[in-house]
Amino acid sequence: MPRSNTKKSKNCRKTDVQEGGSKMTIAVFGKKNCGICDAAKDKLNKMGLDYEAHELAEYTTHHDGWRDDDSAGLLASYLMMDKLPIIRINEKYHDYPGAMKRLKKELAGVKN
Repeated sequence: MPRSNTKKSKNCRKTDVQEGGSKMTIAVFGKKNCGICDAAKDKLNKMGLDYEAHELAEYTTHHDGWRDDDSAGLLASYLMMDKLPIIRINEKYHDYPGAMKRLKKELAGVKN
């Protein structure tokens, strides 16, 4: 599994956002020197959400383990959306605006 450059968010408080009774998992797939990818990660930090950051290229090139790490799903999402970053929330892929809308809605539900 291509996880050599996987980075977890740093210095962000842990917010337990629940979806259907289980904690949400968030992953950001982007490229180096991608301003909007960095903006997405900054926004997640400001929202207090923990996430993992991945290099998209590690998942969209041929590698052992591609059947196990959902590379095909990520590549299909990238080709359909045609923009970065791609944000996975509990195994569903979103573009940046769609992910932020969903997360804000989830956070609003937590505060109520």
